[in-house]
Amino acid sequence: MGIDDVLVGAFVIVAIAVTLSLAAMASSSSFAARYEVAVLEPSADAPRKYVYVVEGDPPHLQGADCVDTASRRSLRCSLFIYPTADPRVAESAAGRRVLARFVLWPGGYKCERYERIEVRFGPDPYTGLWCPTPWRSEAPPGCAPQGVQSAGRVLLVKFVCR
Repeated sequence: MGIDDVLVGAFVIVAIAVTLSLAAMASSSSFAARYEVAVLEPSADAPRKYVYVVEGDPPHLQGADCVDTASRRSLRCSLFIYPTADPRVAESAAGRRVLARFVLWPGGYKCERYERIEVRFGPDPYTGLWCPTPWRSEAPPGCAPQGVQSAGRVLLVKFVCR
């Protein structure tokens, strides 16, 4: 048995140890990847539409189901389309308190809540308008984009996070 045999044996032992260590790290929960989705953000020049959620159910507005998250009490609210990004101007035009605002663009939307409510207009968040949405409104920190998927009328970016 020469020095070459000893070096080969040592190399094999180190290679096995490294392989086992990497396998243990890959199977541990701290090394496992998690996945998140976020809506694909619009470009700066993409057209936007503003849909406001106002309290009450006047006959000239489209009704929606809302839930007060603090009391879990159902309340009636309405959707009000108005061509401004300023909720105070929309509130004045509607003559009712604004509870939330949807910002819509081709390929997605996000919701900004001004009160503690949940809004569900439509059967699901992908073909209707739901607030809060089941996806993030921005890219999660420390995650890398993996691909884009279409869900109804919404384009979502799938992120892998470690």
